[in-house]
Amino acid sequence: MKTLYNEELSFTRFEKEQEMKSTLRKGLLYLSCCIVTFGKMGCGSSQQQEQKPREQAQQEQKGRNRYLKYNLHYYARGNSPEKLASVVNYTESPGHGFYPYGTLVTVGSHSKGFKLRVQETGDVIYLECREAHIGNKRPSEYLVMLISPTPVSYTGLSAVDQKGISDGRPYTGMSKKGIMIALGYPAPVATPSPDADEWHYWKSRFVKRVIHFTNGRVDRIN
Repeated sequence: MKTLYNEELSFTRFEKEQEMKSTLRKGLLYLSCCIVTFGKMGCGSSQQQEQKPREQAQQEQKGRNRYLKYNLHYYARGNSPEKLASVVNYTESPGHGFYPYGTLVTVGSHSKGFKLRVQETGDVIYLECREAHIGNKRPSEYLVMLISPTPVSYTGLSAVDQKGISDGRPYTGMSKKGIMIALGYPAPVATPSPDADEWHYWKSRFVKRVIHFTNGRVDRIN
């Protein structure tokens, strides 16, 4: 009898241990599921929080009137009336022209960047703004470097600076300020800093132009 009793007792203890282990496994599984679920929710919330300021920044300039800080060069393809521009500043492409600094535009958006409507003429310029061309900035942040909420004017420009700005062309002896106004802000993809003594521009998609400075003045144009 004692032996039978001991066997029953051992079997009961074994059952309880198994039940406890099963309960523990279920508890751990439930806890793991909770961690994964809340982890995903947290990541999603973090991404949404990061995305909201980005979207707000992109919307900030749209629909507002702004003034060009620098000459904006554009080109046309074939007989198309569309005016296309790029942050790499194509200055001698077929159908080339430019709008002078101080031009009032209304900012909109399109699939590859921004749509700028010239207030005086109603012309629309499609400004391509690829992130690969603008370093570590977002398109909306880069656009702020090209436009101003208030009218733009410059003082202290030399005669050669003024000629280059008026012609939209670089000339030997121009200052960095004069070149930037005349040709536009140099794209960070090839000119990481305006403090550099070489600024890279593009005549067209496949032809580069390099401007060399000495003591802040143009001494050579390639």
